[in-house]
Amino acid sequence: MAVKKTSPALWILVPLSLMLALGSIWATFQFGPTGSKAYLAKQCDSLRTFILDEEISGKADWTIYKQQVGQYIDLDPAVNRTSIVESIVTSVVKVLEHDLKIYERMNKYPACILSTRKDEVPTLLDETRTAIEYLKEGFSAETGEWNTDFYADYMSASQFLKGNKEEVDARAKS
Repeated sequence: MAVKKTSPALWILVPLSLMLALGSIWATFQFGPTGSKAYLAKQCDSLRTFILDEEISGKADWTIYKQQVGQYIDLDPAVNRTSIVESIVTSVVKVLEHDLKIYERMNKYPACILSTRKDEVPTLLDETRTAIEYLKEGFSAETGEWNTDFYADYMSASQFLKGNKEEVDARAKS
């Protein structure tokens, strides 16, 4: 059996192909989507927009929740308050579900979170999940009792983000 010799021109293609492959990898990390600072900035802007959009809905639900808490406070404790407590639970669960979506998204993009606040996100996730689970499955509205100090203030998650805080806060308030 005769052995065919490979043309010398083909051997030139091997190092050329290797150089092209290495150059492509280098360019991807240098200029491409995974390695560029612009991509990270785009992710952080996307996270900021998501948070602000989610907080608009969450704040609206929180306002309803606070109105219901006010109605609860105004009711005579001797009256059966089960139905108002059930409404309060439904409203606060909606607010917490908005918060949970925000914390889950923040957890996906830790590079966008202030280094001083990164450690808080997993705790917020666990606490929010636990609260939702308890309110949906373990809490009994039949007692007619509600802790009026629960979720007393609505705070923006944008305070966790790197970037221009004043601009973010101004957009969140409007």
